Amino acid sequence: MPSDTEFTRLQGKLRSLVEWDVLQFFHHNPHTVEGAQTVANTLGRDTDTVNTALNAMKGVGLLQAVEAQTQPMYRLTQDDTLREEIEQFMRACDNPAFRRQVIERIVTRGTQR
Repeated sequence: MPSDTEFTRLQGKLRSLVEWDVLQFFHHNPHTVEGAQTVANTLGRDTDTVNTALNAMKGVGLLQAVEAQTQPMYRLTQDDTLREEIEQFMRACDNPAFRRQVIERIVTRGTQR
């Protein structure tokens, strides 16, 4: 199983399963620039919930906002170091035991708020 370092690097930045889904979306589409509605439709999630996640992730540097006329648009961070951390985390998530551990931590942290 991968070490905890992959999760620790993103700890405090990735706070919910919705944010994890959004991060996966942008990780798998690293050059895309999308708004909340498109991301929500792609993920099969509620737009308001995704919008909250997008704003939170922008606040911690995982995503960047892009100027748009009608709605905020988002893209994956352009910070190379953070992109590498995201890549390592996503690779580690290929391991079912690691993925389960991450889910447990996110869910536990969410119930402690």
